Amino acid sequence: MKTIKGPALFLAQFAGDVAPFNSLASITKWVSDLGYKGVQIPSWDGRLLIWIVPLPHKLIATKS
Repeated sequence: MKTIKGPALFLAQFAGDVAPFNSLASITKWVSDLGYKGVQIPSWDGRLLIWIVPLPHKLIATKS
């Protein structure tokens, strides 16, 4: 990334337990609807983090 396009918003000041401020998907939709182009996500707020877990290379199916 060469440049950051704005305006942007730091989400820590808005994160909360009530929608739309309680998940990354809903808060970024809200921010986008307000005309913002980017967000800065606080790393300490688990409500806004997306955990990416790698899948195993081979999945094994079992019969029960």
